[in-house]
Amino acid sequence: MRVKGTVVKSIQQYVKDKWGSRYNDWLENLPLGAKTIMSNAIYATDWYPLNEGVVLPTHHLKMFFDDNSIKAAMEAGKHNAEVSLTGIYKIFVKMANPSYIIKRASKIMATHYENAVLDVGESSNKSVTLLIKEFESLDKMVEYRIAGWIEKGLELSGCSDIIVRITKSKTKGDDVTEYRMTWK
Repeated sequence: MRVKGTVVKSIQQYVKDKWGSRYNDWLENLPLGAKTIMSNAIYATDWYPLNEGVVLPTHHLKMFFDDNSIKAAMEAGKHNAEVSLTGIYKIFVKMANPSYIIKRASKIMATHYENAVLDVGESSNKSVTLLIKEFESLDKMVEYRIAGWIEKGLELSGCSDIIVRITKSKTKGDDVTEYRMTWK
C-alpha cells in the first residue's frame, strides 16, 4: 500500500510545528526506512510506502503523548486537517454543511491512499457515517489519524459537541472500518 506525499509530509510538518526542538529526537528514534523518508525532501505528488511513510512515523509520535499512540495519531490527523482545510479552503469549509464536507473528504482521502475505497453511509443534519471498504494493510494508526482529521474538519466547519467513534474496524477483523460522527 502506498500513500501520497502530502500525507507523509503532514506528519513531518506536525512534529516540526508542534514539537520543534524535539524533532531530531523523534527522527533518530524512527526505524531506518521511516527515518530515510523523513530525512529527505518529501514531494506532495510522489507515492510512499504506507508503513514507513505514515504508520511508523505516527506510531513514534507517542513519545510526545506519554506513550499513548492513539492520542498521538488523533492529534496528527487534527493537525493535518488544520493545515489542509484552512487558507484557500477556509471559506468552503465554513459555507458547506458538515455532511457534504465528509462526503467530499471521503473522495479526497481515496486519492491520497492508493486503492482505498471510502464511502459515505447514513447521513442526516447532525450525523454521518463514513466507511472504509477497501484499504490494503490498514493500521490502527491510520484509522485514528483519519478520525482526528474528521473531528478537526467538523470543528472547522462550525460544529460543536463533536463525537467521532470507530464502531467497526478492519484492523480488528471487521469487513469495514466504520466512523460514526455526530455533532451540534
